[in-house]
Amino acid sequence: RDRLDVDLDRFRRALVKASASHDSPRRDALAEAIDLYRGPLFATDPFEEWVWPHRDRLSWQHLDALIQLAEAEDTEGRHEQALPHWSAAIEADPAAEHAYRGLIRCYLALGRTADALRVLTRCQQALADFGVVPSPETLALGGQIPGVRQEPSR
Repeated sequence: RDRLDVDLDRFRRALVKASASHDSPRRDALAEAIDLYRGPLFATDPFEEWVWPHRDRLSWQHLDALIQLAEAEDTEGRHEQALPHWSAAIEADPAAEHAYRGLIRCYLALGRTADALRVLTRCQQALADFGVVPSPETLALGGQIPGVRQEPSR
């Protein structure tokens, strides 16, 4: 009997494999899941209410996979490899302050202070659009960027 091969099923299997793995196999499974994600579920039918919870769950799973892979690369000192995953996480959720901090930390580790400052500014603007001020952790990280004056949180 032929079995239908659906990218959504492969995405879910890759996430399960990642959760049961460590180190390189975990990173490989996360990368596989990220590669399989093709955007919002049934994007051509954005107003079909039945799909909303499924679409949201998949979007959050994708975002979580991006963050997990970025953190894994970052922890292993592979800052350059972490950059696109942090950037993709920010693209997926412009309010993901944690992802901005990860990207800033990578840029600082790579000595790319101008890029770190650009990301900090983008973070502050994005959060302001949501009516939120950066967390003390983000402000403290910003204070590590040469030339940035650390402002007290409001």
